Amino acid sequence: VVYVTRNPKDACNSMFRFANANPMNKEPIPWEDIYQNFMSKRAVFGNWFDHILGYWEHRNDENVCFVTFEEMKKDIRAVIRRLEKFFGVTVTDDGLERIVEHCSLEGMKKTYAKIEAASPDGVHYTRANGQIPFLQKGVSGGWKALFTDEQRDAVDKMVKERLAGTGLDAIYN
Repeated sequence: VVYVTRNPKDACNSMFRFANANPMNKEPIPWEDIYQNFMSKRAVFGNWFDHILGYWEHRNDENVCFVTFEEMKKDIRAVIRRLEKFFGVTVTDDGLERIVEHCSLEGMKKTYAKIEAASPDGVHYTRANGQIPFLQKGVSGGWKALFTDEQRDAVDKMVKERLAGTGLDAIYN
């Protein structure tokens, strides 16, 4: 299992964009509804804190590789080398650079374009409602455009409470 997580505020922002790009949702879902859902125990995809803590408990298991989006943004090559060891494969330096290119935002956009072109009707979930819900700007911090100060503080408080003493608190505080 390769488990990739990201800052909880960015995860909530991502959930908002994904939900509103979902063609099954006929009406836009207000930010406040997504935020309240994210903060609750009844979140659509499960509570972020419960989910991450469940995998964090297994981070040292031989069949789990725990990675953060922030690590990948900081040093994608180091993360790829970790994955190389995890999968027990050897990646040449040239192969590493090809992987880096494919993992870049532009590389992923090219891949999505190929997927869409190969779709029978030219439509694929990569571009729902004319949007690309999985690809935004490829950076951390997008949450700042949506969160109020109170919402930010509430998530920060929950991070301190739920992740205290786990080691994850150092990552997301």
